[in-house]
Amino acid sequence: MKEKTLYSLYRKDGTQMNHQIASDAVIQNLKDAGCEDVFIERFILALENNQNKEVFLLLRGWLNSPLYEIQNNQHKLDCLDYQKRKLGG
Repeated sequence: MKEKTLYSLYRKDGTQMNHQIASDAVIQNLKDAGCEDVFIERFILALENNQNKEVFLLLRGWLNSPLYEIQNNQHKLDCLDYQKRKLGG
């Protein structure tokens, strides 16, 4: 059986959170979220080195990517909806 590595997570103020997360669960969660292997490697490396600021910056960056796509697609839908209304539809 593979041994699980546990990571401590910290709040912004530097205090340790009360729980630890198994690396396999972290990796699986990132894969389920659609994260690419390169991102996962950078994330785990930052986590292993207790680079908490980097961990949160990576997550924030990844979250902004789908948000941008949603906003961009919403703009496209708005343009098509406007055209439809303009044509009397």
